[in-house]
Amino acid sequence: MSHRRLIPLAVLVLLAAVGVPPAPAAPPAAPTPAVAAAPLTLTGTYALDPDRSDDVTQAIEKTVAELSFLIRPIARGRLTKTNKPYQRVILALSTSQVSIITDVRAPIVTQPDGTPVKWTREDGEVFDVSTVWDGQVLRQTFQAEDGQRVNEYRLASDGGVVLQATISGKRLASPLQYRLVYTRVQ
Repeated sequence: MSHRRLIPLAVLVLLAAVGVPPAPAAPPAAPTPAVAAAPLTLTGTYALDPDRSDDVTQAIEKTVAELSFLIRPIARGRLTKTNKPYQRVILALSTSQVSIITDVRAPIVTQPDGTPVKWTREDGEVFDVSTVWDGQVLRQTFQAEDGQRVNEYRLASDGGVVLQATISGKRLASPLQYRLVYTRVQ
């Protein structure tokens, strides 16, 4: 052991011998005000505002236009089936738990630290779902074998919520992206 390592150790032993307590450990970092406040402001029930939202059918057409004519109808069908805009979103959030209910589905409950949970969609497809706070954005990720969907929820200036959806997959030339706007109803 080098002398440089022994000196700090000797000082600690000497201080302990004369009764000087070691410096207290730093307290755990408190959540930043933005992250701590975000669950409180985003929590609520929201209804789709179709007039201010993107046309999902048009977004799907743009995405499948890049695919071969053989794959295009299959991709269009699957994307149309799995990307019906939620008519209602209920967000129940705290610093330790996120619960998101879309339309009449059962809640998807996760921790806001990115820990994935297994979730089965009503058609039987199984996903790893995780949720994480990224600044003022609540990012919910659905990971499947052949791709993923990321829903980013942001508080709008009018008190509503903006949902940015990004769907990517092995067979898509570019991601499907669209924006849905929701007004607060509760």
